[in-house]
Amino acid sequence: MLKKEKSLTIILSFIILAALLYVIFFLNKFTIPTSSSNINPKNGVLNLTTWDSDKDGYTDLSGQWKFYWNQLLTPKDFSTTSYAPTYMDMPIALNKHNKNYDANGYATYRLIINLNSKYKNTLLGLSVPSMLSSYKLWVNGKLLSSNGIVGTSILSSPKSMPTTSYFMNNNKVINLVLQVSNYNLKAGGTKSQIYLGTQNQIMNNRDASIALDFLYFGILLIVGLYSLWLYIFTTEEISKLYFSCLCMTMSLRSLVIGNKYFLSLYANINYTLESKLQFLTFYLAVYFIISFMFVTFKESSSKIINKICKSFCLFFIAATILSSLLFASKLFLIFKLSSMLFIVYATYIIFKAYRNQNQKFIIIIVAFFSTIIISVMSMLYSMGINNINDYSLLVFFIFILINSFILAMNQSKAYKKIENLSKQKEQYCLNEKLRKATFLLNSTLNLDEVLEKLLKSLKQIIPYDSASFFMEENNQFSIRAGYGFKNMDVLCKIRVNKDKDLLFKEIYETYTTLLVTNVKEDNRFNHYINLTNIESWLGVPIIFNNKIIGILTLDSNKKNIYTKDHCDTALSFAFNAGVAVENAKLHSKTKQLACIDPLTSLYNRRSFFELANKSFDKAKLSVQPISSIMIDIDDFKKINDSLGHHTGDLVLKRLSKICSQNLGENNILGRFGGEEFIVLLPGTSFKQAEIVGEHLRLAIENNPLIIRKSDLIPITSSLGVASITPTTEDLEYLFTSADKAMYQAKAMGKNKVMSINLDLRIQKKHEEIRNTLQSSPKLEI
Repeated sequence: MLKKEKSLTIILSFIILAALLYVIFFLNKFTIPTSSSNINPKNGVLNLTTWDSDKDGYTDLSGQWKFYWNQLLTPKDFSTTSYAPTYMDMPIALNKHNKNYDANGYATYRLIINLNSKYKNTLLGLSVPSMLSSYKLWVNGKLLSSNGIVGTSILSSPKSMPTTSYFMNNNKVINLVLQVSNYNLKAGGTKSQIYLGTQNQIMNNRDASIALDFLYFGILLIVGLYSLWLYIFTTEEISKLYFSCLCMTMSLRSLVIGNKYFLSLYANINYTLESKLQFLTFYLAVYFIISFMFVTFKESSSKIINKICKSFCLFFIAATILSSLLFASKLFLIFKLSSMLFIVYATYIIFKAYRNQNQKFIIIIVAFFSTIIISVMSMLYSMGINNINDYSLLVFFIFILINSFILAMNQSKAYKKIENLSKQKEQYCLNEKLRKATFLLNSTLNLDEVLEKLLKSLKQIIPYDSASFFMEENNQFSIRAGYGFKNMDVLCKIRVNKDKDLLFKEIYETYTTLLVTNVKEDNRFNHYINLTNIESWLGVPIIFNNKIIGILTLDSNKKNIYTKDHCDTALSFAFNAGVAVENAKLHSKTKQLACIDPLTSLYNRRSFFELANKSFDKAKLSVQPISSIMIDIDDFKKINDSLGHHTGDLVLKRLSKICSQNLGENNILGRFGGEEFIVLLPGTSFKQAEIVGEHLRLAIENNPLIIRKSDLIPITSSLGVASITPTTEDLEYLFTSADKAMYQAKAMGKNKVMSINLDLRIQKKHEEIRNTLQSSPKLEI
C-alpha cells in the first residue's frame, strides 16, 4: 500500500512539474515575437503592408534604421529640413557598428513603417526594452515615451527601464524618431529589439514578462530558502549552501533584468545602483555555480583552479562596488570574455566525470552541460555576437529544478538511511532491554520474585497502567501476581474459565497475542468488568515447550495505545519469561519435595525444625509464649501387624489430614518420624495449647478410617503439650518436654492429653533456688 501511494505521489509530482513548465513556456511565448513576415527594415523603411497581427503576431523592428550621429533631431526638424542619413542595424552598440563612433555620445534614429490598411484608426503599442542609453521616442510627431534625460554632455542622466506605450494610428504610415545619448556605459546605442503590435498583443507581452519575472523570483527564492534551511538544520553539506546562494542570487537577478517591474515601482532609483546590481548578480551567480560545481565534481576537478576562479569572481565583485559605472561596464565585458575559459574547463570536468562512469551524477552532468551550452548562447547574445533570444533565467530555472529533484532524492536516501539506523538502534535498545529483563528473570528461582520482576521489567519495554499474571489451576485462570492495582485482594478472587471466556479461549487456541484497542466497545471483555478505567488491553500467552503455562494481561487507560510492534515484542518477551517461570516452578516443586514428607504431605523433620527455629527465635525476641504438641498414634504397631502396612499408611494420611484441617494457618505441622507428629503453636499460651491439644484428640477419635462402608478402623492418639515463654532456653527443651508429656499420656492409658507448663516449672525451680540460698547460714566476715 505504501509503495502504491509513493508511486502515485511521484506521478503527481511530475504532472505538477510538467504543468509548471508548460505555464513558463506558455508565458515565454508571449514575450517572443511570432511574426512570420520575416520582413526587416531596409534603408530606414519597414514594409508591413502584408502584415496581419492575428496570423503573424506582433513583430520586432530590428533592421536598418536611418542614423544621424552626434545629432539630436526631432520630428519638426525632419519636416523642415532634409538631413543626409547613414544606416545602422538595430539593435547594436554604436562602437560595434562603426569603430569611428564613440560609445559615449548621442545620435538620432529614424524609421518609416508602411502598415496594412486594416490597422488605420487602430490602437497600437510599442514595447521598448532596456536601452544602453537615455532615449526619447516620437510616433507620428508625438512624444510617446522616454527614459532618462537625453543630452549632449555627461550631465545627461540615463535610466534603463523598459517601457510600454500605446498610440492611435490614424494613417497607413508610422514615422518613428528615436533620440539616444550615453556617457555612462562602455557600449552605447540600443541593446534589444523594439516590438510593434496591437494593444492586446503588447499588453500581453508586458503582462507575460512581469508574470515570468515574479514566477522566477518566487520559485527560486523558495528553493533557495529551503536549501538553506536544509543546510542549517539537517546537514552541514556545503553544496547545499552554495546551491541555496545560487538560487537566491538568481531570484534577485530576475528582478533587475527583463521587465524590471519591481524596480519601476521606485521612480527615484539610482541608475548606477541598478546597473551594478545587474553586474553583481551575474558575478555572484558565476561564483556560486563554480563553487557548487567544484564541490559536486570534486573528484574530477582541481582545487587550485577552483581557488583561482573564485578569487577571480571576488576581485570583479569588489572592483564593481568600488569603481565608477563606466569602468564597471568595461569590467563586465572582460568578465564575460574570461568566463568562456571557465566554460571550457567546466565542459572538461563534465566529460571527465562522465568518463569515470559516476552513475549517480548522470542527471546532474546533463543539467550542467545543458546549462553551459545555453549560457554560452545567452552570453553571445548579450555581447551582440549571436542573434538568439536570452534564455538565461529559463536555463537556470530548469537547472535549479533538476538539482532540486536530485537534492530531494539524496535527501530521501539520507532520511531512509537515518530511519534504518534509527530502527536498528531501536531494535538494539529493545534487544538490550529484553536481554536485561531475561537476565533479571533468571536471577532468582523464587516464583513470586520471578513474577514480580517479570511485570516490572515488562513496563520498561511496553507501556501499561496495570498488569496481571494468570496461572491455570483446574481449568481456571487465577491471578498469581499483579502490578499497578490498588485492590489486589479483590483482584485475586477473580477466576477466569478458559473455555467460557472468549478472550482467554482465543489466546489458548491461537497461541498468540490478542489486542483489544477499545475495551468499552468490545463485548468479549468481561473479566475486568469492575475496572471501568481500562481502555486498551493486551493478552500475551506465556509459552514453554509449546504449552501455555500462563497468560499475561496488560491494561492501559488510553485508547489504541498498543500496536503490532508491541504484540511482537510482548510475544518475544513471553518466550523468555516462560523459561524463567517454568524454572521457578520446577525449583519450587523440587524444594517442596525436599521439605515435604511424601506420604503425609506434611513438613518432614528437617524442614519442620528449620521453620520451628525461626519461629522460636521470633518468640524469644518479642518475649511471646510458644507451645508444642507431640502426637503419637495409639497401638499403631498392632494396625500394621494385623491389617498390613498399607492400612497403616492410610491411617497416617488420615491423621495428617485431620490435624491439618483443625490447625490454624500460623501453626506448623510436621511428621516427626514413624507414627509420631509434632505441632508448633507460635504465640499460643499454655491454656490455649491445652485446648488445641484436646480439640485435636477429639477430632482424631471422632474420625475413624473408613476402608469400606462396614469396615471402620478407630484411631486414637496420645498427646503431650508443652508451653514456654522463651528467654534463655532453646527449642529442644520445648520439644523434649512435650515428648515427655506425650509418654505420660501413654502411661496413663492412652487417648489422653498431658501438658507441662514450663514457665511454672522454671518459676518453681527459681523459687527453690532462692529458698535454698535464703536458708543457708550466712558467712561472717
